[in-house]
Amino acid sequence: MLNKRIRIAALLLGLGVLGFCAIVLWWPKNDKLPILGSIHDYYFEDAFHGSYRLANDKVKITMFFYTRCPDICPLTLHDFSDLQAELKKADLFGKQVELVSITFDPEHDTPKVLRQYAARFQADPKGWKWLSGSPTAIRQLADELRVQFKKIDKHFYSHSTTMFLIDKNNRVRAIYDMAFQRKPIEKQKILDDVTYLVNH
Repeated sequence: MLNKRIRIAALLLGLGVLGFCAIVLWWPKNDKLPILGSIHDYYFEDAFHGSYRLANDKVKITMFFYTRCPDICPLTLHDFSDLQAELKKADLFGKQVELVSITFDPEHDTPKVLRQYAARFQADPKGWKWLSGSPTAIRQLADELRVQFKKIDKHFYSHSTTMFLIDKNNRVRAIYDMAFQRKPIEKQKILDDVTYLVNH
């Protein structure tokens, strides 16, 4: 009787292990880029093309900046120039993927200032958007993305140093560090993630 019970217990255990293995094999795999959150639709002012809608069925690499930033912003924007070149090689730039730079400082960063600043980075406005807008809209989007910024004197802001990968459905799929001295952005990882989103 004891041996029979042992055999039954072993059989049940074996079936349980097989069932677990089947679940592991057939259960949908975790997304390479999990959904970290979503953002509302906003309208901003593109320095080159006028009204710009954030929900536009494009994958977006998005950062906040201001033109008088002395360090992190221009370092990151120089790296965006490299991303621009690589996205053009892949024939994604402006068609399926955009670079999006949103100013914290719309009072100073007028469309004219933004256009002049964009020229420093050889920005192609076809796929690299330089956005301004109402302080309220900028603050609301920053709050949704948990980006903090604060004016600390007449010319300078303290601000978060994160940027975001946003999919075609306005969902945040990855967060990256902006550039620092001797530490560029993770360009290859960003390009790999963008390619993944475009194809899934």
